[in-house]
Amino acid sequence: MSRYIYYGGRIFRAVATEGDGDVSRDTIFRYEQREDVLMGSYSGGDIEFGSIVGTVHPDGRLSFLYQHITKSGEMRSGSCESIPVWVDGRLRLNERWQWHDGGSGTSVIEEL
Repeated sequence: MSRYIYYGGRIFRAVATEGDGDVSRDTIFRYEQREDVLMGSYSGGDIEFGSIVGTVHPDGRLSFLYQHITKSGEMRSGSCESIPVWVDGRLRLNERWQWHDGGSGTSVIEEL
């Protein structure tokens, strides 16, 4: 990716997911950024509330940790690597994630 991506204020929705994840098309992600630090929150679908903290790499890739609580009260956490691509002028993130207690998968989230 040849241009710098600023994630602050961007809002994303999950459009695809594979694996044993809790994210669905009803999950909305809100990102903020300070220098190369990524912060965010997410909720919707089976997720009551989640938070993200990580790093924005110079090429726009993201490396972050996530944690959330489901509507049934289960707490889960993991790590994720996201690769940005531009589609029709909007940002799409292709993600590979891993739960801390085992299991993994992929997701695609797209800017609204």
